[in-house]
Amino acid sequence: MRTDNELVEFPVTEKQKCGFESTEGKGYQETPDSQMDQEVLKANLNGLERKLLVLINEHKSLKEEIKTLKNENQELKAAIKIRDEQIAGFHNQLKITKIVDNLHPEDGSVSELKKKVDEYIREIDKCIAHLSR
Repeated sequence: MRTDNELVEFPVTEKQKCGFESTEGKGYQETPDSQMDQEVLKANLNGLERKLLVLINEHKSLKEEIKTLKNENQELKAAIKIRDEQIAGFHNQLKITKIVDNLHPEDGSVSELKKKVDEYIREIDKCIAHLSR
């Protein structure tokens, strides 16, 4: 049975020895090239970590921007809907006005007829506004 301080030697291939050298009976020790490789790996790892943090922060900011743009998009869609309803109301008023202009009452009560139609238009506008809520 062996103790923890005892060195156990395992067969090592030449490929596995890369970066290590044998010290008579003491196993394999790191060579200066191996230490440089580890420093290069650490530097690469640190660079990757920095790049990852940058990407994470950029991802967060892009998610916020998307959220803001979605909200703005919803607001603009609502504004467009309101404008479309207003335009439809104006088209209806225009049609009614054309109808009134084409009427030729025989008893000369054009002004009375126009007042009555204007009352109807105002009443219809109130109904539309009420339905829009």
